[in-house]
Amino acid sequence: QGPDGALWVYDEAGVTTVQVTSALDQREAEAYGIYEAVVYDREPVHNGRWGLATIEVTAALLQSSATHRDVELKHQCPSWEESTTLYAGYPPVLAR
Repeated sequence: QGPDGALWVYDEAGVTTVQVTSALDQREAEAYGIYEAVVYDREPVHNGRWGLATIEVTAALLQSSATHRDVELKHQCPSWEESTTLYAGYPPVLAR
């Protein structure tokens, strides 16, 4: 991820910059996800599986850096189901 929020995708062709846009900034998205989970009993996007996968990647980066070897990841998973609507709109309590 670049400093402007764009993603840098590296592949055989080189580096491609992908602009990412959202109506919500990261803190708002996190807060809204918690709001939807509590008020509407919806599965949060950043759930326990996502947290475990994130910790695994962080630990693997450190291990790979120290050993100069690939590290197999075992806990990676999608953070939400394809059918999940993400942050359809602001709840009134979070509206600006």
